[in-house]
Amino acid sequence: KLPGAPAWAAIFFFMLVVLGIDSEFCIVESFVTGMVDNWPDQLRPHRGKFTMAMCVLLFLLGVPMVTHGGAYIFQLMDYYSASGMCLLWVCFFQTISISWIFGADKFIDCVHQMMGVRPNRFWYFCWVIFAPATMVFIFVFYIVQYVPAKYGPYVYPDWA
Repeated sequence: KLPGAPAWAAIFFFMLVVLGIDSEFCIVESFVTGMVDNWPDQLRPHRGKFTMAMCVLLFLLGVPMVTHGGAYIFQLMDYYSASGMCLLWVCFFQTISISWIFGADKFIDCVHQMMGVRPNRFWYFCWVIFAPATMVFIFVFYIVQYVPAKYGPYVYPDWA
């Protein structure tokens, strides 16, 4: 038996609460900082109120997660919006927009201006050909291996 087990359990769960609060603080603060930096004249004088409003809004968005159907909503959000597929789409379109639309040569010039070192042709190949092709391959593999979302015995409909 662990000596002082109730004390260790209390410390452990206190650590979990502090870790959760810290994680949420980082997420909310990065979002609020981005918004305030985007509209400094309107939001900087009211930063505290804006932060409180965002916390209340995010709390209200989380309330459905603690209802009877919350596990189903959470599973749906976890499977589709927090999966690697969404991140893959964002990375794919960022890579295409930077390397093909903005132009890889211009991007190399920007990197040279910022870093003082010009990236070699390997990076050009990676940005223009290798990274998009790899992401398309992963997407096709995902489509072939696709299994609809389910929670326990419940299978979500196709439109979910």
